[in-house]
Amino acid sequence: MASYWILEPRSATPRSVATASEAVFVRDGWSWGAFFLGPIWILWRGLWFGFLLWLLVMVGASVASFYAPNAADYVGLAMVAASVWFALEANAFRAWTLQRRGYGLTGVAVGRNMVEAEQRYFRSVTTPEPAPPVDPWAAAVKATATVPTQAAPPVPPTPAPVVDPALPKAASPFGDLPPTVLAPRPEGSPS
Repeated sequence: MASYWILEPRSATPRSVATASEAVFVRDGWSWGAFFLGPIWILWRGLWFGFLLWLLVMVGASVASFYAPNAADYVGLAMVAASVWFALEANAFRAWTLQRRGYGLTGVAVGRNMVEAEQRYFRSVTTPEPAPPVDPWAAAVKATATVPTQAAPPVPPTPAPVVDPALPKAASPFGDLPPTVLAPRPEGSPS
């Protein structure tokens, strides 16, 4: 499956139905057209800077083969290598040029061919995103948080437990245990 970069004008709302007709799909990877028809492909896509770069490389290779006739085989091999490199990077160069012209990368679509990738992209643009599920517990907490509550009556302090020193200590193999703890004394009783 091939992947396609989706570029849309930056001035418009991205991934909307209004700008979907202006979207440009650029295939990621190898370009046969750029390999076999290098300068024609460059001019067809409107890559003027790329054409100037290609022209400089070819003129430089021709000049090198003229001044070094023994290196003509190597110059030919270098031109083929440059064509292979350009075929690998041509679509990335096209995407870069579109970004310089005011387009922005808004997504990637995958498909067996461009038609399938376009169908997947346009289906995602025209189909609204599903609403997130509502958590019933969060809604209940939010509803109770807005209801005013009455202040609870103050809780009286719990009296501290009283230890009776008159009770015998229990014998323990672990040593002395604390004295027995009794229930709290009622208020007003002698200490």
